[in-house]
Amino acid sequence: MSPWPSTAEPWTNYPTTTEEPALAWCRTGAGAADAEGARRAGSGPPRGMEDLSRISGLPLWLDVARGTMVLAQPGGVLRGEPQSLEAAREVLLEPAAAAPEVLYWTFRDVVLPADVDVFREQGLRHSLLLLRPGRIGREYVKTHGHREALADGVGSPEAYGVLYGRAVFLLQQAIEQGGEWQEAIGLTDVRWIEAAAGDKVVVPAGYGVVVANTGQEPLLLSNLVAADSWPAYRAYDRMQGAAYYIVAWGRRPRAVPNPRYEQPLVPPLRDVPVEASELGVEPQRPLYSAVVHDPERFGWLRGRRGS
Repeated sequence: MSPWPSTAEPWTNYPTTTEEPALAWCRTGAGAADAEGARRAGSGPPRGMEDLSRISGLPLWLDVARGTMVLAQPGGVLRGEPQSLEAAREVLLEPAAAAPEVLYWTFRDVVLPADVDVFREQGLRHSLLLLRPGRIGREYVKTHGHREALADGVGSPEAYGVLYGRAVFLLQQAIEQGGEWQEAIGLTDVRWIEAAAGDKVVVPAGYGVVVANTGQEPLLLSNLVAADSWPAYRAYDRMQGAAYYIVAWGRRPRAVPNPRYEQPLVPPLRDVPVEASELGVEPQRPLYSAVVHDPERFGWLRGRRGS
């Protein structure tokens, strides 16, 4: 079972706007052109590209050196949404630190044409996130930090799968008042989860999450959410990031407290990736494949939290 019962509540259907992307780059150039030629020829990935089809459930190739990603399936093009350093400065430990202009890319609605109906009927969205390696000052490159929510502000759960690289997931739950989410700085729970390729992480409804790339290569993530949910960033912007910054300390990541939160901070609880077959989250099965073959197991992603 999931360690947090909020991920196992009933759900109802909602319409979805899942698209049918097929090819995705986070940058163009020779690597992308070579990959496109191989895709058209029906061959495997060109030299230098990692074949991630087994771990992702998709015909997915990744050029680790160039930062090129290809979904080898005809039917359309999906370009990643760049997440810039400038936008991230308000959530950094060292806002003035130098770093590349783009920290990571988000590829939304990555679904093969043959599987669109499954995701639409289940009301789910599948996306990919690609984080570059490196640091911003002492911090590892990270996502902005968000809490997944429905239009009415009610929290919505998420599932992540690590497809390539190493990560730290920092989950946090803020104090609620009156049964509604408040942008409060007090926390009731903080989880620190280290994960590698093949691992899965569940973010319960009402929790926020930051993901840091703690490896020396790109970090590629698979993400499942309710199709009508969207990331809410304001609490992280207000607090200048998560409750803890994930920094390099020798060869290991370390948590540095954020003094803007209510003190004393809840200490981070070291947790492990999830293995929960009843939720469809299994160590040897990609999240994407699990939805396609056992979609009914993912009803919990459509659940609503109680008051």
